[in-house]
Amino acid sequence: WQRKGLGTRVLKSFCNEHRHATIQLTTFEDNQARQLYERIGFVIVEKRGFTLKMERRP
Repeated sequence: WQRKGLGTRVLKSFCNEHRHATIQLTTFEDNQARQLYERIGFVIVEKRGFTLKMERRP
């Protein structure tokens, strides 16, 4: 399913439905999906070891 655009469509749709809320997620720093999250507008707000807390604000 990677590189087919499905994750982008799902995440954009979710963010659009919740556009007035801050959305948070946690991921590993070497997760390939991190590029997707950043492209959609998520930014790193905290780093702990190998994990990153990211969020997208309205």
